[in-house]
Amino acid sequence: MIAAVLLVYTAAKGMRAVVPFLAGALPSVLALALYNTAAFDSPFRLSYRYVSRRFAEDQSKGLFGIGVPDPEALARVLFSADGLLLLSPVLAAGAAGLVLLWREGLRAEAAVCGGIATLFLLVTAGYYDPIGGLSPGPRFFIPAIPFLAVGISCALRRWPFFTLGLTAISIGLMCYRAGTWSRPRGESFVTVWSLLGTPRLVGIVAVSALALAALILSGRSVFARYGARA
Repeated sequence: MIAAVLLVYTAAKGMRAVVPFLAGALPSVLALALYNTAAFDSPFRLSYRYVSRRFAEDQSKGLFGIGVPDPEALARVLFSADGLLLLSPVLAAGAAGLVLLWREGLRAEAAVCGGIATLFLLVTAGYYDPIGGLSPGPRFFIPAIPFLAVGISCALRRWPFFTLGLTAISIGLMCYRAGTWSRPRGESFVTVWSLLGTPRLVGIVAVSALALAALILSGRSVFARYGARA
């Protein structure tokens, strides 16, 4: 979906822009083809062809398990304990920031970012498992988050301290969720840190430190801007 929307956006600027866009996508297409060949003996066989039997019935409905968006699933994706707005309320500032971007005249860019976020939200709400299994949040929505993040910069300019506050809350909630997340039986999940032989706590501290560093840098720029005005 992202590729399709970006292709339309690129083509609107002129067909000459489409060539480098497609060239940039080629390495990813080749990598997927090589993986499918190595794993499934054909570049055209996708992993969903070999879905587990207990998911096969639901996965076969609609398009790979995606049907008409369900209002209850949409509410769960947004407002439940694993919902986007509970775990990452700064995303609401991102959505509001895209409205500001539209008003500033960058309408095509705002439409692209908002359209991609909306499409992923509807697809997630239409999937038979909107959260995506054992996940600390709606994992199928993750590819759309960078496009919402474009709006966060606009929100930071218009509502700096409010947006910084939402960012701090989001960092705290997600880091806590990552630190306490486990299987229903209390077992810890395998992560990149455990595969590297590093204690899970070290990984959580490292990620939290990077997130806090980004927050501090953003806060410094905001305070410097308002200090200069004063």
